[in-house]
Amino acid sequence: MIEHIATHVSTLDNTTQSVSVTCQADDYMICSMTTDQSLTVTLPTGFVERINQECTADGMRFVVGTKWATGAESTITATTGAGGYSTFTLSIFRGVDPTTPLDITVAGNLTNGANSLPYTATKSVTPVTTNTTIVTLAGWDLVYYLHADTVTTVFSDNLAANLQWTTAANTNNSWSYKVKSAVGYARCDRFPAAISCSATCSTSALNITTGYVMAVVVLREKIDTTISWLTA
Repeated sequence: MIEHIATHVSTLDNTTQSVSVTCQADDYMICSMTTDQSLTVTLPTGFVERINQECTADGMRFVVGTKWATGAESTITATTGAGGYSTFTLSIFRGVDPTTPLDITVAGNLTNGANSLPYTATKSVTPVTTNTTIVTLAGWDLVYYLHADTVTTVFSDNLAANLQWTTAANTNNSWSYKVKSAVGYARCDRFPAAISCSATCSTSALNITTGYVMAVVVLREKIDTTISWLTA
């Protein structure tokens, strides 16, 4: 079974985002960066870029990368160009298939334009195998943000018996003009079928608009090939 070990976040208002981690060899790491559209994102060393999408009408960029851990990592650092705001997340999972970690190609979705909150981002994916873990990562660009307001993200799906979603990260950049990142995950033991994954961003303030980009990563579970011999 795939186990979520930890999710770390960084919201420093500069070009470098770093998190301290503790992991083992062959843990699977997923990172995301939400930042200004005009900025170039440099993923941490060894990460493979899976998504690099722009919400051009709202001026945001969302990048997702993955990496197998060596177990020697202590600090993970990503960078952006100067002049913008960003949030960075890093999630660590254990028990991912060592040969085919991604059950399907990472799927992305975006909206070009501002949408009043609450707003729900959705992306449909069809896992190839059963016993996967679905990881949804969302990036939001919040306009006319009220500094004291609370913005939340809730994860869900369209199945009659909903998957049990856990919110691993729900973080805002600390300046008044904010970007937001959120991470949620759920185990899916159903027969492979189309699943519409959703992330709803909401706030109690009025007239806040947002652009969004999201990615859905489906992790394949490692199969235990150990043979147990029974003795009389």
